[in-house]
Amino acid sequence: MVEKVYKRASYVLAFSIAFPQKVSSLILLLWFITFLLYKGTQSRKLERLEEKKLPAAFAVGYSVVLLLTAVYAKDPYLVFDQLFTSSLPFLVLPLCALCGVGDLKFEKMLKFFVIGTFCSLVYMFLFFFWQFFVNGNVLLHRDLFREQTLVFSYFTHRTYFGVNIALSLFAILHFYRKKLIERKDYLFYVSFIVLSFLFIIVNNSRIITFVLILSAGIFVLLQIRQGSKFYMLKVISGGIIVACLFFFVPSRFSNSIESLFDNKFDDPRLEIWDSAMHLVEEEPVFGYGCANWQKELVDRYKVDGHDSCYLFQFGVHSQYIGAWLDAGVVGLAFVIALLLSIFWYSKKIKDRRLLAFLTAILFVFLFVVEASIGRYYGALSMGFMLMLLSLKDGVENEKLPIEPRAKCVCVALACVAIISYVSCVFEFKSDTTPYGGCNGGGNGYIGVNYYSNFY
Repeated sequence: MVEKVYKRASYVLAFSIAFPQKVSSLILLLWFITFLLYKGTQSRKLERLEEKKLPAAFAVGYSVVLLLTAVYAKDPYLVFDQLFTSSLPFLVLPLCALCGVGDLKFEKMLKFFVIGTFCSLVYMFLFFFWQFFVNGNVLLHRDLFREQTLVFSYFTHRTYFGVNIALSLFAILHFYRKKLIERKDYLFYVSFIVLSFLFIIVNNSRIITFVLILSAGIFVLLQIRQGSKFYMLKVISGGIIVACLFFFVPSRFSNSIESLFDNKFDDPRLEIWDSAMHLVEEEPVFGYGCANWQKELVDRYKVDGHDSCYLFQFGVHSQYIGAWLDAGVVGLAFVIALLLSIFWYSKKIKDRRLLAFLTAILFVFLFVVEASIGRYYGALSMGFMLMLLSLKDGVENEKLPIEPRAKCVCVALACVAIISYVSCVFEFKSDTTPYGGCNGGGNGYIGVNYYSNFY
C-alpha cells in the first residue's frame, strides 16, 4: 500500500515540475514524506553507487561543500537560508536518488513530466489571452514575459520555464528515437511542439533559443549518422526548423547576434561579471561562503561605476562565478565535475545518450548566464533531472500511451491557445505589435528602461 502511494506521488511530482512554486513545493514536500514512509518499509541496507547515480552524487557533494562554507562565512544564517529554501530541491532530489527511489520507471516519469509541462504551457497561454482580450491594452511580449508581476504572476522567470520546455522537447526526441510513441499520440506531441515554438517566439529568452537551435542541429546530424531510410527528408525538415527558429525568433535574440558582429554587444551581465570577478580576485581559494557575497557584489557595482547594476542590485547571473564566490575553487570544481559527469553518463548509458547529452548541453550554457542552482525553479528542474537519470530502465520498447480523454482535452486546449495567439497577432498591427519594439521600440515600450530587457 505504501509503495503504491509512493509511486503515484512520484508521478504527480514529475507532472508538477513546471507548475507554480507554491504548488510544486507543496507537492515536493508531500512526495518527500511518502518517500520517507516508503524507505521505512525497505531494508536498511545502503545501495551501492551505480553508474547512473554519479551525477546525483556530485550534486550532493556540491551541496555539502556549500554547507561547509558556514564554518567561515560572515553570516552562517545566509548559508542555511540559501540551501534550505531556494536550493533545497537540488539537495533533496539527488540525495533521495543516492538513497534509492525504488522501482520507478524512467520513461513513465518522463512522460508525466512532458504532460505536466504541456498543461502548464497551455494554461499559461490561455490565462494571458484571457487578460489580453479583457484588458485590451497589454503587450504580448512585455506584459507576459517581462513584467509578469503586473499582469501575469504565474511564473517567476521566462528562462526557467524555458528550461522545462527544452527538457520536455528532449524527452520527446528520446521517445522518438526509441520508438516509444504510438501513432495515435502523434497529434498530442505535435501540438506540444507547435506550442513550444510559439513559446520560443514570445519568450524572448536568448539562451533557451540558442540551445534549442543547437539541439535541433545535433539531432539532424545524429539522424544523418544513423543512416535512416528517410534521412534526407529529416535533414531538410531539421534545416527548415533551424532556419525558422533563427529568422522568426524575437528581435532580442537576432539583435544580440547582429551586435556581436558589429562589436556593439551591450548586456548588463558584462558589467555584473566585471564586478564579480573583482570579488573573486580577493577570495579566489575559499570564496565568501554560500550567499555571503551578495552585499559585497552590490557595493562593488558602485565602486566600479556600474550604476544601473547598483540600482537594480542584480545577482551574479552565472553559476560558474557564483560557485566560485560561494566556495572558491572547490565549489567551481564541483560544478564543472557535475556537468562532466552528465556527459560521461551520456557516453556510458547508451539508451539515454541523446537525452543526457542534450541535458548536459543545456545546463552548460545555462550556467554561463544564470545562477540556476541558487533559484528555486533552476534547482527543481536540475534536481529532478538528476534523480530521473538515476532511475532504472522500463520494459524494452514499452509503448507509452496517453489516456484518450486527457489527450483530447490537451489537444483541444492547444488549438484554442494557437488560435488565440494568431488572433492577438492580427489584432496588433499598430506600433504595439508583438513583433515591434521588443528592445524598446514602438509606442508601447516608451519609458521602459533598457535593463528591464535583462529580465
